[in-house]
Amino acid sequence: MTRILTTVLEKTEAMKKGTDSYLDDILIDDTAVPASDVVEHLARFGLVSKEPEPMEGGTMLGLRLERDGSGNLLFKRGNEIPNVTDEMSRREIFSLCGKLVGHYPIAGWLRVACSYIKRRSGSKDCGDKIDEGTLTMIHDVVRRVRHNDPVRGLWSAPQQGIGVIWCYASSIAISVVLEIGAVVEGGTWQRKKDDYHHINVSELNAVVKGVNLALKWGLHEIEIRTDSATVAEWMNSMLTAERRIRMVGAAEVIVKRRLGILGELIDEFSVKVIVTQVPSGVNKADALTRVKKSWLRVPEEQDEEKVEVCTAGSLCAKELHGTYHLGVDRLLFLARKVYPNITREEVLRAVRACVRCQSIDPAPRPHTTR
Repeated sequence: MTRILTTVLEKTEAMKKGTDSYLDDILIDDTAVPASDVVEHLARFGLVSKEPEPMEGGTMLGLRLERDGSGNLLFKRGNEIPNVTDEMSRREIFSLCGKLVGHYPIAGWLRVACSYIKRRSGSKDCGDKIDEGTLTMIHDVVRRVRHNDPVRGLWSAPQQGIGVIWCYASSIAISVVLEIGAVVEGGTWQRKKDDYHHINVSELNAVVKGVNLALKWGLHEIEIRTDSATVAEWMNSMLTAERRIRMVGAAEVIVKRRLGILGELIDEFSVKVIVTQVPSGVNKADALTRVKKSWLRVPEEQDEEKVEVCTAGSLCAKELHGTYHLGVDRLLFLARKVYPNITREEVLRAVRACVRCQSIDPAPRPHTTR
């Protein structure tokens, strides 16, 4: 449908310059072509359209458009906020989160909240009911959205000027906010549970995503704002080439690869980049990576089979450690020969609970917690 509509609107030069379309929505510039001419043009090719409506007070791409006191055209959520029932399945939770976040360019804290909720219910089947903790979270999210919906922003963003990219990373997610005079787009990507990347590497990943976002907007002059002093130093060293990028550790190759990609993008698209270090308190991308502290303290629901396996694994770790008194790494290797699903936390608790090992001061071998 998109291809058909685009082809029809490009039949004449006036229609091509005065209209823009996405799926079945058509944006018309009245100064270039009247709306009645567009309707007649579509009818000649067998396309039926509804009556044109003004942008102000109407809807476009599922967004409702209104003007503020300064005359700026703003968008907000176009659909109704769905209701939450007392019993919901995993399928219903995913559907509700999709309706809340949708295709909106700006969703603020809502995007990471929905991702966190979906992750909690991800181990269940589609038809299974969610636990009480997850249900309380989704009730809280819908209540906050009704009170203060973060889905809103400027409809017509300026195409000139410097684009400001706010980058941030936490243990939960990485986020990017693009600002061109005003915030025009924000993105959040939740980190995996077993994400082993150092926080500086995650901050650098946020910078890569931010530069890609700015290039999609056609910006050639951007300012990167990050609260990581290390990432700011890496970026400035890469841009100026005044000194070598010095770092050691397992992530050395990963960091240099990311910086190489950024350097190629900047050179290929002739982008002028400025890097600024800002405090975390003023970083606009910070709020996009946070969930409530009370959510983090809510344990995930476990079925009886998993609880039995967990208990058996803990007993196995305690028995093996009492026999050999090994460290965490070696004990974990042996325990997984018997119980493949045993976790490092269970082995660590067994080692720390050993009176004999704790009585040695200093310990002959450190018990690593990597």
